[in-house]
Amino acid sequence: MQADDAMNEWSATATGEVTSRTDAVHLHDAEPMEFIVSSNWVLQAEGVKDFYEDLYKRGHNLEITYDSTLHGFRIKCLSNQEIGVVCLVKDVLDQLVQQETKEGLGTSSKIMSLDEWRKNKDQLDKEFKVPEKYSFPRDVAVCNVQDTWNISETWFKAGITTNRLLPENALSTLHQLTSTILVTSSDRRTVYLGASGIEEITKVKRKLHTLARFFSLVLTDINQVVKIFLYNEGVRSVMGEYRYVADGNDKLLRSYILDRFDWPNTRERYPLLFQNSVLVRLNPNNEPWGKVQTLSDTVLPTVKGTTKEEFGAFKSNNWKYPAKDADSSFSVPTSTAQSGQSQRAHQPRPAIESWVSKLPAPNNNRPSPVHQTPSSVASQVSKETMASSTGLKDSLTDNPIPGADRGQSLQSNEPDPFEHLWKHYRSLPITRTAKSKEDQSGKFEPQKLSSSLKTQLSQMDERDSRSFHVTMNQKAAPHTVRNIFPEFDPDMMTSINDSLGKLIAPLRMWSGIIDLRIDLGRFYFLNVKKSRIQKPGGDDDEKYYKLDRIRSELNKWHTAHEHLLFTRVLTNLGADASYLACMNDRDGNQMWQRPASGRSSTYEFICRSKMPEGGELNFIVEIDAIKFSHAVKQFRPEQNSFAVHCTQRVWDFRLVLSAAQNLGDTYAQFAEDLVSSLQVTYVPKDDGIPELEVSYDKSCNVELLVVRTRNTARCHSEVSSQNMPSAHRSPHKDVQRLYVSQVWEMDLLNKVDIEQRIHLKLARSKHTKSPDMPRCWYEASLKSDTFSNAFKQNEQLEFGDEVEWKSEELLKTGTVENLIRKAADMVKNMDGVGYWNDNHQVELQHRVAPVPRQGQNIVKFW
Repeated sequence: MQADDAMNEWSATATGEVTSRTDAVHLHDAEPMEFIVSSNWVLQAEGVKDFYEDLYKRGHNLEITYDSTLHGFRIKCLSNQEIGVVCLVKDVLDQLVQQETKEGLGTSSKIMSLDEWRKNKDQLDKEFKVPEKYSFPRDVAVCNVQDTWNISETWFKAGITTNRLLPENALSTLHQLTSTILVTSSDRRTVYLGASGIEEITKVKRKLHTLARFFSLVLTDINQVVKIFLYNEGVRSVMGEYRYVADGNDKLLRSYILDRFDWPNTRERYPLLFQNSVLVRLNPNNEPWGKVQTLSDTVLPTVKGTTKEEFGAFKSNNWKYPAKDADSSFSVPTSTAQSGQSQRAHQPRPAIESWVSKLPAPNNNRPSPVHQTPSSVASQVSKETMASSTGLKDSLTDNPIPGADRGQSLQSNEPDPFEHLWKHYRSLPITRTAKSKEDQSGKFEPQKLSSSLKTQLSQMDERDSRSFHVTMNQKAAPHTVRNIFPEFDPDMMTSINDSLGKLIAPLRMWSGIIDLRIDLGRFYFLNVKKSRIQKPGGDDDEKYYKLDRIRSELNKWHTAHEHLLFTRVLTNLGADASYLACMNDRDGNQMWQRPASGRSSTYEFICRSKMPEGGELNFIVEIDAIKFSHAVKQFRPEQNSFAVHCTQRVWDFRLVLSAAQNLGDTYAQFAEDLVSSLQVTYVPKDDGIPELEVSYDKSCNVELLVVRTRNTARCHSEVSSQNMPSAHRSPHKDVQRLYVSQVWEMDLLNKVDIEQRIHLKLARSKHTKSPDMPRCWYEASLKSDTFSNAFKQNEQLEFGDEVEWKSEELLKTGTVENLIRKAADMVKNMDGVGYWNDNHQVELQHRVAPVPRQGQNIVKFW
């Protein structure tokens, strides 16, 4: 009877302050706690063994240690688990006591009552050591080798816990890589390790330390870095103002082309841009707004608006897409296969003509849209008339360009993809004479001047198209005051390098895809206070601010990408894209070389998948259109952005650093499904863009959002850094690369569901659904081989390891500064690119709100 009463006598004493047990359960409180559970029974060595063997059978990884001195159980758990753990310990001990009571307590070698133990002097002096393995959770205790790893006190106080360090997927990955059992402690600081040998324990400890160091370097106060800089080309002693984008004219508004992935909601995308977006305008001469709008516009288009020329790198006569049939294991439904009108080309992969890398430099006939003057318009009209009458049949070798290396062009018999370009560029101001080459050739026809004058007049009507965005430096005579400031603000370069150093440092431990690039495009600010913005058409002297203040305010108001939007769509004209690839610097030298191997095509399948832990993930499957290999990566991962708003130019640029997951293993089956089922049919009538047919299993639980064909021309330029890491080292050599992408949106022609598979047929977009996007557009970005080659190590990096490169060494090379300077040089020479863009937002452009339907609200400007 005494034994039965004793079994019910329990006490639980906390070793520290904890919340109420009842409240903890009800509120699901998950605070770590440690306490002691004692009873009126004393366990001996055999009893401890039986207790843990029974406890382990219950299938829980609990932190329960028997203290042979206090004769109680030290327990670690979360506060909302306390009652359950105590009940479990009591139940296991009760069964042990009941079993020993039936057999007789007097002869038991496993337990004795606390009173008997105190009376027995021999037992008081007798101590035993609890086996160390019983201080570990069940899964670790059964391993041959047990150990623990603890987060250092400094890192733990900094907020690094096992919850952040080791989510479920990380624990699973480490287990697979190291063959080690890992159980995290409820104290959020300790990890219990179990393995078959010491080598596995050593390996997993090294990886855990690397992961902890990664989190110690990651910026915890912000998710992404967004910093804004103003590139004023050395102009710093002037004032600036905020202007609505829609305060310009219809031509400027038409030129904004927004990718639907930048702002998915079609109904809000352009209204938001037209109504709320703001840009910064300089006013060095304090000219009133009305006078600025009446000045002649010297920013002219780089090409004719009526040009039909293709991008030189991907002209239909020098770039073909290999046909492909689906693997034999995949069958396409008859309804899908018969929906196309074209015939499949069953020929071998066609030979692809080379993209000429050694192109004569047409120094005298290169455009200079930034520095043109109105007086040059007449000569330009004559040039354009001559070009149109001459046609595109003449080669560069037949009509050598002044200043070009004729011998160089004769060394290659390959066709020049950019041959057409020079005949459509606006020339530099050249005074025509009676003995000009055009007159001597007899190809200049005066009777066509009237039609050319019409073109001139239409261009003069567009004179305000860029006068809004560009500064007075482009529209007025050069300043007589010498600019004493450097072209680039040294603080900008220092700030970018310092921020990049902090952002790149933890990426040494990142296993995935890292991208550092510069995008060319255009910014617009959506979070500027209305009180700071000039009223539409107004000219308030009190709303002119110093540039330092403007930059400070922009950074204060735009701390996230949703307030700072950026469009990467530069133009829809292939001739504009060719101009970018063939651009000259201020000395007339070509900025970029174009190698024959610098072209590629991919089919992009942008998808969305539901994650097991909840939420959605957008990813992209890229299929090489030539090799039919594939890659899977995260689509539009979070980006750290350094926005450079070029206040004197039409275009801007941004430096972007992103780290994305490598999803090749996660979506391998889905990607292989797409490649195996892919059928490619050449369609000459659709600009040579082939029709695609794919299918995939419904069980993949993937939604296909959009399909695009992307052709990318890769140009390069070798540079030497001016920033030497050491006085004893030679300058760092780097290869800069320009990527000009031609993007074709694909329309869904047919969709069929058969036997748990989804079959899709797609073809080049016909503009039936999205008139706000061109059927084809061009983007451009710059990268550095110094960073790209270093980041390739991360793509093969095993989880928990670190790469060889070091952030400080990469930044000391001056590569980032050189890349920024190259981007700025391009922006200064591409004002006329995209001049003819049209987003077809007629109602918004003219600020005419249609008659609203019943219950429909129409938002007007301001």
